[in-house]
Parts: sequence; structure tokens; C-alpha cells
Amino acid sequence: FIDRLVNIALPRIKDFRGLNPNGFDKYGNYTFSGYFDSKLDQQKAAIYFIKKMIDESNIDTYLVSIPRIQDFNRLNKGEKLENVYWIKSLNNLSKNNKKFTFIDCN
Repeated sequence: FIDRLVNIALPRIKDFRGLNPNGFDKYGNYTFSGYFDSKLDQQKAAIYFIKKMIDESNIDTYLVSIPRIQDFNRLNKGEKLENVYWIKSLNNLSKNNKKFTFIDCN
């Protein structure tokens, strides 16, 4: 899992600049960030990878969503972000899988 994450999945993230060695906390947990592409096919690919990661690994996974400027613009126009594909998918995945928690801060 870690090999595929580091060598295949992460380098495909737009503007990926590597992993920060300071991302570990004192308990050995690692934190890194990225963002979902606005293209639906890219969102579906990311959701597929997240599902595989959860199914194949023996770790608890937490994903926290923080709004970007584009999200604030959409919210200001009255759009509900829970209808966005990746948010809907991750909320559903979180409800159906005990090893995955999605925290939506939108």
C-alpha cells in the first residue's frame, strides 16, 4: 500500500512537491494535504484510490475537507457543496466504513 501511495498515487496529484518529513506527530501518525481536481473523472479516480487504500490497508484513515476560495465563491452564490461528487462520495464512504472518517468543514 505505502509503495503504491508514494510511487504511483501521490505523484499524480496536481502540483505535488513531495512529502514533508516533518509530517509525523509524536505518535507516528502522518499528515499530508492535497486537493480534489474539479474534473469529474479525476474526482472518480481519487475516490477509487481512497476506497482501495481503506480496503487494502490495516489503518484508520481520516480525511478532513477544508474549503478553498472556489468553494467559498460557490457557497456565496447559494450552492450547496454536499451535492459535489467527491463530498457526496466521501460522506457515503464514511457512513459505511468503520476504518474511514470524513470530516467536512465546508
